[in-house]
Amino acid sequence: MGDINKMIQWFESRKGKVTYSMSSRLGPNSYDCSSAVYFALIQGGFLPKGTMGNTDSLYNYEGKLLQPISRSATRRGDIFVAGAKHASAGSNGHTGVFLDNSTIIHCTYPKNGIAVTPAQGWMGDYSGLPVYYYRLKGGTTTPPTGGNAKTYTVKSGDTLRTIATKFGVTVAQLQTWNNITNPNLITVGQVLKVSNPTPSKPKPSNNTRFPKGTKVKMTGKATRYQTGEKIPNDVKTKTYTVAEEKKVNQSNSVYAFKLKELNKWLLAQDLTKVSVPKPPVTSDGDWKKEKGKFKLSAAIYLRTEASTKGGTNIALIQAGQVIDYVGIKTEKNGHIWIRQSRGKDYGYMATGESKNGKRISSWGTFSK
Repeated sequence: MGDINKMIQWFESRKGKVTYSMSSRLGPNSYDCSSAVYFALIQGGFLPKGTMGNTDSLYNYEGKLLQPISRSATRRGDIFVAGAKHASAGSNGHTGVFLDNSTIIHCTYPKNGIAVTPAQGWMGDYSGLPVYYYRLKGGTTTPPTGGNAKTYTVKSGDTLRTIATKFGVTVAQLQTWNNITNPNLITVGQVLKVSNPTPSKPKPSNNTRFPKGTKVKMTGKATRYQTGEKIPNDVKTKTYTVAEEKKVNQSNSVYAFKLKELNKWLLAQDLTKVSVPKPPVTSDGDWKKEKGKFKLSAAIYLRTEASTKGGTNIALIQAGQVIDYVGIKTEKNGHIWIRQSRGKDYGYMATGESKNGKRISSWGTFSK
């Protein structure tokens, strides 16, 4: 049996820390929508380690691991898959996990990584793709722990079972946490604990990760290596290279890193990343530095180059999605391009046609 919370924790631990990529989709620094779902299913114990596929191959689990349900029945831990069956690979489909009936967590191009968004308009439904909904067979939920239990105020029409379903817990757990002997006796306005109120040991809050090869600086406040030895003053505040990573859950750090030059392990809390500045966006002549948002009125490909002849497609961005951009370029006779910062690189998108250096068409709307 798989654990739904462990599956969702895989997503949440990477939210805002990884980027979206269809070409480098196997982590640890970037994923696409389907590879993220596969890794999360593995983390939750629903699939064996090493399993991988795409959006389309998820349909192969229908009736086995994935039990079809209706949109109205969706709850925490359910999965959506958008796109025509057996024709939804690549940019022709999308997938993610429900946090509740109206919210999803997924790896999505417009957010350039893993993000929490409303379900409506973000599952592929905005572009007219068919969307299918599934419940994981054999999925269980380990309730979150903590000193401050989450609460819910009973509303008219609620039952203990509907409340349990809403928060991904069991009726028995709600009875235990709230000292309820008769599950049929709850009243409107009653405040119920919907997570485990038992205090737990505080967990390390610093979950910073530095990929191998990252340049990091040791802080002046560092006192001891992860292995316990005292740190000499003459090695502090200097720059080093990350050689290895390991999970330690020690002090306030989840991870420790081996520094190549010292051959020593240091906790994440005692390191800071050395920033490598990007080249100015105006460095290639005809690019103008400009920040804004572009909302597509039609589906447009994001490309690796500002050219319809060179480069390759990164992803097909659907109508209605919004792209943040940092530069704009007008061709004399061709197109007007924007570019989006993507780590050390850029993604490029044509926003309309140009003639004699002026825009003659627009495939969306701009805003600041």
